[in-house]
This record gives sequence, structure tokens and C-alpha cells, in this order.
Amino acid sequence: MKNPAHIKVYNSRRLSACRNACLVYLRAIIFLPAILFIIGCADKTPPSVKTDLNDATLAADSNITALQNQLADMAAENRQLKQQIITISGADPNIRYEMLSRLKRIDLARHTSLFDSNTDGKKDSLVIYLVTVDDLGDRIKIPGDVHVQLWNLNEKPQNAMLAEWRIPPDELSRTWSSNLIHSFYRLTLPLPAGLNVPSKPLTLKLRFTDCLTGRTAEMQQAVE
Repeated sequence: MKNPAHIKVYNSRRLSACRNACLVYLRAIIFLPAILFIIGCADKTPPSVKTDLNDATLAADSNITALQNQLADMAAENRQLKQQIITISGADPNIRYEMLSRLKRIDLARHTSLFDSNTDGKKDSLVIYLVTVDDLGDRIKIPGDVHVQLWNLNEKPQNAMLAEWRIPPDELSRTWSSNLIHSFYRLTLPLPAGLNVPSKPLTLKLRFTDCLTGRTAEMQQAVE
């Protein structure tokens, strides 16, 4: 015959197990509709919203890739600059200075002239083909600052200067042109509005200042 105490413990365990099973069943009944509702909402997401989310994800991935590429480029540039610093610091400063191309003189190519840009019969701009020559006699691009004046020497002194321009180094650099035959800065300078250009040649005065060495070169030439 079984011990009553053992029977009591056995029944208590069965009762606890049944109670736990009932709780699990009740929870499933309670939460199942909510789960089905959430799944149904996810399935009913409008196609336009899904498309927008996909586009946003692709755009974010593209931005991340672009930033990674920029970081890689900056790292490569940084390594190159470090190598340049090492190379420069190890060279003799006097030798480095002597290796620089220095301004010797400036010339104007033969196409330098006053120009009628809109073909209305009136000259409205000054086109300058400026050649910079180094101390070895080579035509090379030398960074610098240009000061230009246009004069009519037949006028009274107070009215002789007709126009004046200043071209800074950054702007001048963008006007450089070079090919197998010619190398020059091509400057197109608009004349002041209402200026009546005389039939006689005018005088062009030009001063170039080398940005690296501070050297200057000047010249003047008749233009028409």
C-alpha cells in the first residue's frame, strides 16, 4: 500500500504541472491574435513604403561606400605628403632654391589685340597672350600676379589711361594653355562700357610678379 505522504506529493506535482500547462495555453490564446495582427500589418505594408525603405537603404549604403573611398584617398594623400616632407627635409635648401624655375622676362604673342567679341563693329575686349620665360629661356607656366593698363598716349595725361585690370594668381592659373607649339596665359579682359576705341593704336602696359621669387617683369606694346 502506498504511503499517503507520497500520494500527496505526487498529486501536488500533477496539479502544478496541469496549472502550468493551462497558463501556457491561456497565454497562447491571449497573444496569438496580437501576433497574427502584427504579421498581417507587416504583410499589408504599401509597396510604395517598401520601395522608399529600399531606396533609403541603398542611398545609405552608397554614402557609406563614398565616405570609405574618401578616407582611403585621404590616407593615400597623407602618406604621399609625409614622403614629400621626408624628401624635402633631407635636401640642401640652397640646391632646392636653385632648382626652381625663376622668371626672367615676359613676352606677348602676336595675336594680342583689341577684339570685337559680339561682331557689332565695336571693339569691346582686350585679348592678351602672355608668355612667361624662365632664366633658361624656356616658356613655362610661372605662377604670378598680373597688372594690366591700357593707354591712349595721344590724350591729355589725366585722360590717357583708358582701363586697368588686376589678375590674381589663382585666377591667372586657370587661363594657362599649352600645346606642342605654344604655351601662354590667354587673358580676355572686357573694356569699360561706353569706351570709344580710337582708330590709332593704343599702348598696353603690363607688369608680371613671380609669386615664388618676387621678381617682376614689365613691358609695353602697341595694340589695335
